[in-house]
Amino acid sequence: MAVIGVDTETDEGKPYSIQASIVPGTGIMVILTDKEAVETLVEEINRLISLGWELVFQNAPADLDIAESIGINCSRFRDTMQELYHLGNLPQGLKQAVYRIFGYRMTSYDEVVTPHSKSALETWLAEALAHVSMEMRTEVREQLKTKVRVTMKPHEAEAVLRRVLGRLDSDYDPWEKPKQDKGVEKPRLIGRDWLPEVEAAVGRMPRRSIIHAPLDQQVQYACGDADFTGRLATWLEGERKRIVREEWCVT
Repeated sequence: MAVIGVDTETDEGKPYSIQASIVPGTGIMVILTDKEAVETLVEEINRLISLGWELVFQNAPADLDIAESIGINCSRFRDTMQELYHLGNLPQGLKQAVYRIFGYRMTSYDEVVTPHSKSALETWLAEALAHVSMEMRTEVREQLKTKVRVTMKPHEAEAVLRRVLGRLDSDYDPWEKPKQDKGVEKPRLIGRDWLPEVEAAVGRMPRRSIIHAPLDQQVQYACGDADFTGRLATWLEGERKRIVREEWCVT
């Protein structure tokens, strides 16, 4: 059975791109803002579906809303993650399953996205630190015996930004959401009261997202997911047939 491996990418939860693969080792990625390209891809996918090709996702709930919203006929589809689960002897994650079955190590999302997102964040942190140290310090006036001493008190944000900037080369996660500690939220950057003020001055803080990676790396990573989703679907179909044959021979 011919299959169409389909995958989508998001940018901070917002639909960003769709990928499709119909031939092993190949794939196409379309940015969803390119309406003409999206329309062409959707038309071709729906044409193949009408000819009997199977639409395949890996973890369909993550992709179905996006696929349906752009017009793909998702009335029938396969989900390789569910099929792996029912097989019962393989991991359900795409990259883990591909390694076990095909012996190929796929590039992880973190490997593609995190270094480039940290690079974008580093630039933002430097700009934010310059703004905070110049514009957000507080004037403190202290009355002495014969004069008033005026000093500038650094804003809390200054120390936080310096600390995060100094730890970007480590495994430290600068985007970690606020944690609860004895009923008190302990944020890193996201959740800080002063973050909106800083963002209003220097621009929105870059979050971890595929959009920060070079386009060629986006394409290679995203198309790889669609490609191996299709390959995995074909392998699973063959594995089911093999199991049925063996059971038939036993009985």
